[in-house]
Amino acid sequence: FPHVDYSIVKDEQDPFWSCERESQASIIRRLYDLLLWVRDCPEDEVALAAHCSVNFTLLNAVVDCSLDPPLANWFCTAEVRSMRLLWEEPHKEKAKFLDGPEHVRGLAAGSCYLYPHLLQLKPRGIEDIVLLREDFAAYKASGHVAVISSGGAGHEPLMSGFVGEGLLTACVTGGLFAAPSSGAILRAIQTASGHAGCMLVVMNYPGVRLNNAIAADRARALGISVEIVVVADDVGSLKDELSEAVDKSDARGCVGAVLTLKAAGAAAERGDGLAEVAGVARDVAVRVKTMSLALRWKGADWNLEIGVGIHGEFGASELPSLKHLPGASEGGAATAAAEMLLKRILKHADMPEDRRVLVVLNNMGGTSPLEMAVLCNATHRFLASEGITVVALAHGTLVTSLDMHGFSLSLLPLGRGMGEAAMLGLLRAPSEAASAWPGIVTCSQADRWVEVDPPAES
Repeated sequence: FPHVDYSIVKDEQDPFWSCERESQASIIRRLYDLLLWVRDCPEDEVALAAHCSVNFTLLNAVVDCSLDPPLANWFCTAEVRSMRLLWEEPHKEKAKFLDGPEHVRGLAAGSCYLYPHLLQLKPRGIEDIVLLREDFAAYKASGHVAVISSGGAGHEPLMSGFVGEGLLTACVTGGLFAAPSSGAILRAIQTASGHAGCMLVVMNYPGVRLNNAIAADRARALGISVEIVVVADDVGSLKDELSEAVDKSDARGCVGAVLTLKAAGAAAERGDGLAEVAGVARDVAVRVKTMSLALRWKGADWNLEIGVGIHGEFGASELPSLKHLPGASEGGAATAAAEMLLKRILKHADMPEDRRVLVVLNNMGGTSPLEMAVLCNATHRFLASEGITVVALAHGTLVTSLDMHGFSLSLLPLGRGMGEAAMLGLLRAPSEAASAWPGIVTCSQADRWVEVDPPAES
């Protein structure tokens, strides 16, 4: 792994580190031990654990910067702060039903029970897990393009829940919030791909992009055709999401990946070639826009993070409590939250003249069904007031951040690119019944009433 920068290691004799090259799995295992040790230390004894330039986007183990203000300032503006939510709630994290560092193995085996159409590729040692649709061999032999995606654990049902007919051919999952290795991604490509080639759906995070690029280059050297489509739909991660002059490459990947893989999977299932499947995926990825909001307990009240990322990254802004959200103090917390996100999404969405959209309402892991229903109502009412027609809706728990108490909203304008009929056709195409894909529903008029006359008295 020559791309790993070991020069930042302070002391080559540090027992947690070795300057000899080693596998990513070995690095992660020892970093895991280090982080457990750091987490259990008294706050006044530990200011910084480590930060390794490229490979450490796998965990981004910057811990408790409060003793070093310049470092704290860097930490608050860093592109990735993957593990911060675990440090903010250490006691809560300890209470999870996990089997220690072997939770990824449990995730793989459990996913095969939850989704019985999955097969697990036998790992080579301590390797990231690869799951495939059970008919992958016949699928690739019949000339279909393989659609593969990868990412860290902690976002379930992404990735394993979206493998199957009309969806992903295979997925690769790393450790908790950790990009899977390029070696594991390459094995997935080699196993799932036939002569039609392979398309990788890649969420816009440095470690994920790097390892997918390495795997794709190695696969091409072996004669496998590979296309990469990067999903960067999270407008809450832009440096100035209220400005027109922003670098769109700063946007993180979020729920847009689910729409992208669904459309691409449907195109691959019907027999489209690699260029056509990649074109469908890019059409969705470039147009879908997402923003998230979450509540975190901090001291004496719930802190509101607007534009929060799926690893707990900082977004556009923070408010000290829910009551500080404009409109929330009058009892309209759901309406105020939905309106805030949608106004910011619309700033970046390329809306067609007919202003017809598909909406995705995503539960980030810890939001109750009651709250989700109220948020759905608030979303429809606000968009209607803006003259926007919600043609279809996808909702449910799609992309999570463990048990984060939050939600995200995504808008996909339908009158651009391939057009509304073609797009909805792909998203409505048959898919694996046992998967986590909820399907899309056609939105009907709200507040429909039926009046029933009371029975006549005898």
